[in-house]
Amino acid sequence: MRGIPGDCYSPSRFVKASYLNANYPQKESETENVVRMFRSLEGVVMIEGASRMGDGKFEKTIYTGCFSARTGNYYYAMYGDPSIRYVSLMDAEGASPDRLVVPEPRRS
Repeated sequence: MRGIPGDCYSPSRFVKASYLNANYPQKESETENVVRMFRSLEGVVMIEGASRMGDGKFEKTIYTGCFSARTGNYYYAMYGDPSIRYVSLMDAEGASPDRLVVPEPRRS
């Protein structure tokens, strides 16, 4: 399917993501902008069954994520559960660098 408009190859997906981002109306709040980002990226996700790899397995987008430098929140959604969740990386502030800190996810 290479060369067909909207194909699954990285350059095509990058161009489409750029176009969607450039033409999506600007939003005011962080929540609105997070939703904006996820909706834009939904237009270029790899849906299972759309592209078969050499070993016969199908590619798919396992998760989508973004980070807010202003608030320190990392937002993500999983392939099997598209609910947007986030963790505050500020929860790990001051934590000992030799231990793993796993904050509880929150729904946005």
